[in-house]
Amino acid sequence: MSVNQHPNSIVVGRLLARQGAFYQILGLYPESRVLSRESLSIARHWNDEEERAFSLTVLAFIAKDLGETSESHRMMAEILSIYKSIGDEKRVALTLNNIGSAVSLSGDYSAAKDYFEESLAMAMDGGDTEAIAMALSNFGVTLMALGKYSAARHRYQESLRLREEIDDRHGVGLVKLYLGQSAYYEENYQEAIELLNQGLEIFRQTSDSRRVVSALASLGDVYATLGKPAEANQYYQESLTLAQDQIDRRGVARALCGLGSAVLAVGEEQAAHEYLSQGLRKAAKMGALDVILFGLLEFGALFARMGEKQRALELFAFITHYPFGRQHTKDRALKQISTMAAGLPARVVADAQVRGQALTLEEVLEGLN
Repeated sequence: MSVNQHPNSIVVGRLLARQGAFYQILGLYPESRVLSRESLSIARHWNDEEERAFSLTVLAFIAKDLGETSESHRMMAEILSIYKSIGDEKRVALTLNNIGSAVSLSGDYSAAKDYFEESLAMAMDGGDTEAIAMALSNFGVTLMALGKYSAARHRYQESLRLREEIDDRHGVGLVKLYLGQSAYYEENYQEAIELLNQGLEIFRQTSDSRRVVSALASLGDVYATLGKPAEANQYYQESLTLAQDQIDRRGVARALCGLGSAVLAVGEEQAAHEYLSQGLRKAAKMGALDVILFGLLEFGALFARMGEKQRALELFAFITHYPFGRQHTKDRALKQISTMAAGLPARVVADAQVRGQALTLEEVLEGLN
């Protein structure tokens, strides 16, 4: 009798699934995959649909974190089908939320918005306060990425109220992080620093290392924009160290690109090139589009500093024309074009923009190697 066929294997499979989920949270992806795949095999043998969905969810999160976008989407579609077939509307809403998060990583925020809207509507129909709060905050993230800051802030504040009502301390920290990022995008820098530090304190207290990584990088962004490269460097370095410890690949890529911007601000062009190149390679490997576009924006600034103005303009034009990505990044690229255009012939600027808009992402990345 195989392990899968033994009557006790159902219990074993569930234990393996929970251990696999724990390892995934810790960032121990190889170990988590082994356990989750074994539990998935057992669940499929016994037609245990809920356990099959649970194991697939862990595997889908791992695939998402590793940049295996198509595999993550395939698994999430299977999970959604399972929960719809067994009539579990709460988990259908949760899965729609997870799919929206995965789609967000590819930078297609318009598509992600549709998933979050559907998830929010189902959560509100079910009256689940925690699910409503989560859907509201994720919907807000999408609106913020699309440049709809006032609407995003409204969703965040409503989510914050609900999370405080149910004493969801970690959720409060998460919304503080999002509100801080939104304040930064709206150029309310002191408010951004206060909110980000509030979120950071909660994440440290709740031992959420990945959110600590994100909050530190966001603080680095604020101080870099304020023209304080030493402080920005400190936050990016701490974010990088922790991300490396936690095997947070996206966090590593994000911090490296941030460090590139910080050292460029003090004239260290070679160091900036090295940081940005490393960060872009890692971001491209996992398909983290927001990090890629952020890195390209900083590469454009590097080229401008080095006197390669047409090359810089091409990168900025590519960012503004690319169909996906955060509006804030596009706005920064547009501002760079406007600044550079003041000192160049109009024909030179126009031609560089045409060339940049015609490029594919693959061509841009290849041109930086």
